[in-house]
Amino acid sequence: MITRTAWTLAILLSIAASAAAEDFRKGLAAHKRGDYAAAFSEWLPLAKKGNAEAQYRLAFMYERARGVPRDYTQAVAWFRKAADQGHARAQYSLGLRLLWGRGAAKNLKEAVTWFRKAAEQGHARAQYSLALRYTRGQGVLIDDVTALKWLHKAAEQGHTSAQYRLGHRYGRGIGVPKDLVKGYMWWNLAALEGHQRAIGFRNGIAKFMTPAEIARAEKLTQEWREKLKNKRLPNAS
Repeated sequence: MITRTAWTLAILLSIAASAAAEDFRKGLAAHKRGDYAAAFSEWLPLAKKGNAEAQYRLAFMYERARGVPRDYTQAVAWFRKAADQGHARAQYSLGLRLLWGRGAAKNLKEAVTWFRKAAEQGHARAQYSLALRYTRGQGVLIDDVTALKWLHKAAEQGHTSAQYRLGHRYGRGIGVPKDLVKGYMWWNLAALEGHQRAIGFRNGIAKFMTPAEIARAEKLTQEWREKLKNKRLPNAS
């Protein structure tokens, strides 16, 4: 049985959560209309109380000098606070800043750690970034198998650069058995989203394929596009 004290506490927590959500919405509305000072004033108290989304938003305000002077160090500090709470976009963003050395000392190993945390939550851009680190040996040892795994995960969420790179792997047999149909398919998926280099490679590989192979690749492309139709990539940041 719920005690009166517990019930009262639950009500108070619900009221506080509702008020916080309203304050966040006010900040979002202010930010959308370009009133960055008002947005900052709404989000700062929430961020100080541990609201991860507000912390994430503040980080960009400091980085882009919106409502406050530009301060890359403060931006990283807020990204880190949100990342520590499991905020995937903040984890990815923190990883990028550590990769670039912006707002904090460049640290490839730690960058990989944050990319992995975000990637494991399904963040496609983090998955792609992690694949590149394993491909290039940045912060980790070169590991083609692991790189391919993360490329697939990102590509299967609609990340066009990952699809383009998979096209290279299958079309040229890099780390995988050469497969012109799969190479065409991945390049075609990226090409249909406007990836210019993928368009050229797709057209080039088609010259070495039979009509039946191209037809199969086109069929696979359409099947993937149906799967991806309702998927949206995580925030680009």
